[in-house]
Amino acid sequence: MKFLADVNIPLPLINLLRKNGHEVCDAKVEYPKAKDIQLIKIAKENNLVILTRDKDFLELTKYPKYKIPLIAIRLTNQQTINILGHLEDLLNNQSEDILMHSITVINEAIADSFPLEEK
Repeated sequence: MKFLADVNIPLPLINLLRKNGHEVCDAKVEYPKAKDIQLIKIAKENNLVILTRDKDFLELTKYPKYKIPLIAIRLTNQQTINILGHLEDLLNNQSEDILMHSITVINEAIADSFPLEEK
C-alpha cells in the first residue's frame, strides 16, 4: 500500500511500514508546513491512504470534497509500541481493497472501516 504519514506519525511506525514493503511519504520531511487540506489534495493526486492521529482529518472527511482513504489512530495509549501493534493487526487482518476505499478508525478494542460514499 501507499501511505501519506501525517506529521504526528512516529518514525518507527513509518520505518516498520517501509520494512514491510509499503511506500510511505512522510509529511514531516516532504510537506512539513502543509495544512490538512493540502495533505488531502496530495493524497488524492497520488492515491495515498492518509495515516494520522489528528482528529481534524476525521472532521474534514465529513465533507464530500475531502473524502479520502484514511486510517485514524484514536488509541488511548499513544505509545509507539502500542500503535505499532494495532496497525500491524489491522494490515494483517483487513484487505487492502477495503482500506483503500474506507475511513478506518483504530481504537483500543477494534478497528472499524467505514466505506467512502460513491460519487
